[in-house]
Amino acid sequence: MIQPNKYLANIASPPPRAHSIKFLSGARSKPGVFKLDSNEAVIPPSPQVLKAIAAFLKEKNNLNWYPDPKADELRTEIARYVHTKPEQILPTNGSEQALEFLTDAYVSEGDEVVVPTPTFSPFNAWPQSRGATIVEVPYDIHSGPTASTIQKKITNKTKMIYLINPYITAYPEIDIEYIVRKNKHALVVVDEAYHEYYGKTSIGLLRRHDNIVITRTFSKTFMLAGLRLGFLVAQKKIIENVAKIIGLYNINVLTHVAGIAALRDAAYTRSYAREVRASTKLIALELPKYGFEVFSTFAGIALFKHARINPRIVQKKLEAHGVFVRYPFFKELPAYLRMNVGNLAFTKELLIKFRNTF
Repeated sequence: MIQPNKYLANIASPPPRAHSIKFLSGARSKPGVFKLDSNEAVIPPSPQVLKAIAAFLKEKNNLNWYPDPKADELRTEIARYVHTKPEQILPTNGSEQALEFLTDAYVSEGDEVVVPTPTFSPFNAWPQSRGATIVEVPYDIHSGPTASTIQKKITNKTKMIYLINPYITAYPEIDIEYIVRKNKHALVVVDEAYHEYYGKTSIGLLRRHDNIVITRTFSKTFMLAGLRLGFLVAQKKIIENVAKIIGLYNINVLTHVAGIAALRDAAYTRSYAREVRASTKLIALELPKYGFEVFSTFAGIALFKHARINPRIVQKKLEAHGVFVRYPFFKELPAYLRMNVGNLAFTKELLIKFRNTF
């Protein structure tokens, strides 16, 4: 048998993912089913997105022709949204692909990649598969990582530093510019998948530094997880380097259409993000009434555990009432379950489920 890349032997297979669309296909459109295990939006995308897709499909030759390989219109709309230039934007199939391509373009065998842990765990496999070493920076889940603890792990072998902004739990903000400024030999990658919930960004650092990249996604507040769209924001030279290894037609035509329409109705996204923030506070206020401790988050996620009931039993009880949550989540939080947070109307219905279950 032909053997794979020699580094794959040291990489663990990914754990089973959350409940699939296929598993819930007969139930997900029914009232009373709450799929909250993959950090997806709980409502459909903007009506303008659905109208744009429907109009596009009515035109001849729209599916049998390739999409625009440069994605010029999409890049222009993204640039307008993040207040930068189109040449600093590179659309990808979700922000996961953006992270993978950055690794392909910049990480080599023998390099070190510094990662505060716990983190977005799929990231680690990409540098490892190229022969790089992951240097973990463990942090207290209750206080979060700091720039100084991260800096202590950085050496002259460090090629990439992977940060998340915000980290899931409610920590003091990391001084990202300190890390960028101190480590001109390394590429600092800032994952801003939860930006719309949090509101703060590192994109402004691009005006002063050429060793920082920001990744974003359309899977959360733009409600396009099923179409897979993300993007990189970086200096032009980094975009050009990464573009060398991307397929010619990397973003499909329906994703182009949906992304452009979603950006042109960004008010819909902002409204949803506001409601999720309000729902997060409501959940933190209400769940303790039913015996739960709630971990605060800036990421559209609620982490929670019951004072007396085993988390597996909590999960099964919720599933019996049509509520699907994720467990386990972080090994550093072994008793906590995770669920994504929705808008206020959805959350009020969800809390009734908790009240009736516990």
